[in-house]
Amino acid sequence: MTRCTRTKRSSSSSLGQAAEATGGEAALVAEVGGLSFTDGPLDGGTWSYEVYAEDAEGDDSAPSNEVDVTISMAPDAPSGLASTWDAVTKTWSLSWSASPSPSCIGYRIYSSGGEEVLELGGMPYATMALTSWSRQFTNESGTYLVLVRAYDAAGREDANISQVACIGLSGGAAVSLAAEPRLVGAQLGSV
Repeated sequence: MTRCTRTKRSSSSSLGQAAEATGGEAALVAEVGGLSFTDGPLDGGTWSYEVYAEDAEGDDSAPSNEVDVTISMAPDAPSGLASTWDAVTKTWSLSWSASPSPSCIGYRIYSSGGEEVLELGGMPYATMALTSWSRQFTNESGTYLVLVRAYDAAGREDANISQVACIGLSGGAAVSLAAEPRLVGAQLGSV
């Protein structure tokens, strides 16, 4: 029988401080009859593993070398998306609170381009490091849905569908800022 233990370490802890950093002993995560096992799902962070072999009498061997596994996650979503319309300049402005994730390096703005449905998974309309975005209109008409997502240096982005703003335009004038976005399959639509 082979047993494996797992301990979550903080990013600043050393190998000798692993159990202390998580507030306790390493947890038994597997007892297998073979030479491998799969663990998960796990939160992002660094996880340390040790393996022990058990003999026929039930005695444990000395632990293996400790192996660290680091799991990177997409950044958390931004929050508090707010929308304003300036009728004089025909400018729609959005602002939001930054993602709390230290790995976040910027935001991707996805736009429906005047359609009532925003296809999820398309190319971003804009990419920026700031927590605000604006677009000036001329004589456009239609429903504009905009989704804001955080991303990291590896290109991973949050999967939120809640940080969405919507505006209805007719001849470049705002007719509605209050349309309620809704999820339709793999699309966002306006109500």
